[in-house]
Amino acid sequence: IANPGLKLRSGMIAAVQAAEAEDSHPLPQIPVDALVRDPNGDRYLVYTTEQKAGRTFAKAIPIRPRPLSGSQVLILDGLNAGQRIVVSGANLLRPGEAVREVD
Repeated sequence: IANPGLKLRSGMIAAVQAAEAEDSHPLPQIPVDALVRDPNGDRYLVYTTEQKAGRTFAKAIPIRPRPLSGSQVLILDGLNAGQRIVVSGANLLRPGEAVREVD
């Protein structure tokens, strides 16, 4: 950072707010409660549902999240905007477990 006139000094504190670049394709944003750390690897996932033989099952989707911002997290890869995910109890699920969808 340029410091003409030496106005910035060691030990000073500042609040900085960076503007995000406008994007024609905004990133999906999910509640932090839906984010699950994969116990079998160094990655994160979310659960969606899939239908098999008239029943609903949990399906894990690997994702790449941005750093946490409050109670929401932006998803860089792995999730499409509008895709339904499991939020409540997601950290208790395992792939293939039966689930019941509620709105």
